[in-house]
Amino acid sequence: MKFCKNKAKVILYYCVTYLLLAVLVATIVALVFDENTIQRIVIIELILVAAVFPFIKMHIAEVKQTVELGEEGLVCENFIINGNVANGKIDYKLIESITLKSVLLKPFSYCLYVKLKNEKPFALNDDYINYKELWLSFCQKCKENNPDAFIDEAIFKKLGKQG
Repeated sequence: MKFCKNKAKVILYYCVTYLLLAVLVATIVALVFDENTIQRIVIIELILVAAVFPFIKMHIAEVKQTVELGEEGLVCENFIINGNVANGKIDYKLIESITLKSVLLKPFSYCLYVKLKNEKPFALNDDYINYKELWLSFCQKCKENNPDAFIDEAIFKKLGKQG
C-alpha cells in the first residue's frame, strides 16, 4: 500500500506559518522604529523572503513525500534526512520502538516516532491521506516482522483500535 501526503494540509500549514512570521516581524519593526517604518518593514520582509527561499526545495519534497508498506520493509520517498532529500527502504527488523508524540510546531498534530537500531529515528506525521490506516498497518507489519519491537499502546487508543 502506498500513502501520499495531504498536499493541501502541508501547503496550508506552511502558508499560515510564514504569514504569521511575516506579521510578527512587521509588528516588531513597527514597534521598534518611529521613522521610515514602512521602508524598514519592506526591507525586513524582503530579507525574510530571501532567508526562506533556500528551503523551498525541502518544502516541495515534503509535499511529494510517499510511504509504501512492503512485506519486509517501509519504502520512503522524498524524506528529508540531514538536510538532504533522500529515498530509502527501512527493514521492519531494524525498528526498536514506535511511539506517539505530539508535534511541537503543529498544534493538534501527532506523529509516530520510530527508533531504529544503530540509525537516526524518523517520524511519520498525520499529514498523510488515510494516515490512520497507514499507522495501523505500519504497526501491524512491524509487529509481525519484529515481535520484539515496542509499540506504544497510545497509538491504538488514538486510532480507536485494539493493539
